[in-house]
Amino acid sequence: MSKIVVYDFDGTLSYGDSMEELFNSEMCGLKSVYRCYYYFLKVLSKLKLSTVKKEKEKMIKLLFHADEAAFREACEKQAKEYRFSPIMDNLKKDVAEGNKVIVLSASSEYFLNVVFNGMDVEIHGTTFNIKDGKIRGVKQHPFYHEKVDTLVGNGVSVVDAAYFDSKWDECLKPICRVWHKVKNGGIIESGLNDIKG
Repeated sequence: MSKIVVYDFDGTLSYGDSMEELFNSEMCGLKSVYRCYYYFLKVLSKLKLSTVKKEKEKMIKLLFHADEAAFREACEKQAKEYRFSPIMDNLKKDVAEGNKVIVLSASSEYFLNVVFNGMDVEIHGTTFNIKDGKIRGVKQHPFYHEKVDTLVGNGVSVVDAAYFDSKWDECLKPICRVWHKVKNGGIIESGLNDIKG
């Protein structure tokens, strides 16, 4: 019988944060002056005076002028050059075994669709409200409790196994039969829940 296995992306299947790396790569030359503003937004979200979602919306507007095509192109280019952690081998093994593999991440779906192109993987990443070719805001943002909301909204209320790296992902623990916390490409902690059904 196949299992449902959920993988976070940033810091789990990769070593870094894909959106942060994309924004940093765009802030070069004259745009390097935006770095102070970006880190100011990050501090606000850490202090819970703003949100990670708003941080992304503001930086997409600032760096890409909210142009959906330009942002999508940058995400797709970045995905073709990306480095993965050894946990990607676990994902490939789960796919080969016929398990239902879900990548649940606040990374852009533009990026994730390229990374997992041709693989039997269900992707739930950040999506956007688009109007007249412009990104008007974030539509779906699987970050913190929104990760659980996204799964439940897609008919998944119990997960057989999950891999994640962050305290923001630990909200998944109660719905996982087995969970694995990852750091620097290796599993550092695991736990079990006795979930029936």
